[in-house]
Amino acid sequence: SAQEASQFIAAFYNNRTITDLGIHYNPPLEGVALGNSLSSLIQNMPQLHQQRLACSYCVLRAEGVRAFQAALQTNRTLKELILWGCSLGNDGIRLIADALVGNTIIDRLDIGNARR
Repeated sequence: SAQEASQFIAAFYNNRTITDLGIHYNPPLEGVALGNSLSSLIQNMPQLHQQRLACSYCVLRAEGVRAFQAALQTNRTLKELILWGCSLGNDGIRLIADALVGNTIIDRLDIGNARR
């Protein structure tokens, strides 16, 4: 839910030492709720000092990607984005590709096994 997503994000705002965040097998956050959480994390990464975001086997789909696409376009901190097995589908993969056109910060993207 949106409330769970907000609580999830709030837990990281006071932590200045985490540089690598993994969100794996997280069914309560999926689709747009997960996309909104990723968006908020990416937008706040300069304050949070995170450089790697790994999210695997979460259900994101294209609508979830749309929720954080703008954050990817303006990202200046995140260097690695791992969305392995996140059910992006072809549309979600295209949205990520479009968001990363011109991005020179992300040097590792893993979207393996994400077409389902």
